[in-house]
Amino acid sequence: MRGINVGGKNKILMAELRDLLLNMGLKEVQTYIQSGNIIFNSEEGNASELEFQIMEAIKKRFELSVPVLVITSDALNTIFNTCPFSEEKNRKVTFHCYIQHQKSIW
Repeated sequence: MRGINVGGKNKILMAELRDLLLNMGLKEVQTYIQSGNIIFNSEEGNASELEFQIMEAIKKRFELSVPVLVITSDALNTIFNTCPFSEEKNRKVTFHCYIQHQKSIW
């Protein structure tokens, strides 16, 4: 979910959100801190349909309209497995720093 619990706006307690999703029939619902990141299992195979159902449930329960993105475990595994920054690849890390002289900023 995007934009919840940021700067005191769109506040949703994770315990209440977890209960809402469990009541929707989602299984093994786990939340991560107050971020809106949630892991769950569902028999619904259509990620777009799940996004819509979760958005509507949040709107009804909390009177908030927040964007929801559902990423399937297959898609997440693909992201992890195709990461260009994996440990096996050689990486060079370079830091560039520019310090302006006081004369040039006055």
